[in-house]
Amino acid sequence: TRARSAIAQHSNATVGDLMTRDVVSISPDEPISTAAELLVMHDVSLLPVVDRDQLAGVVNRHDVLAALA
Repeated sequence: TRARSAIAQHSNATVGDLMTRDVVSISPDEPISTAAELLVMHDVSLLPVVDRDQLAGVVNRHDVLAALA
């Protein structure tokens, strides 16, 4: 498949080569509407939730849309 071909071409690549370094995150105390704004504004599908410089979890577009419905 096309995906396997792409993987084979980049078999030496690491996750670090692919990851986003300028991560947009959110605090667990922020309103859900703020998460929705950040997701749209930064065109991302996932926000890390950071509490006191520690990863507490993640929230994705589906989570936010379900909460707003």
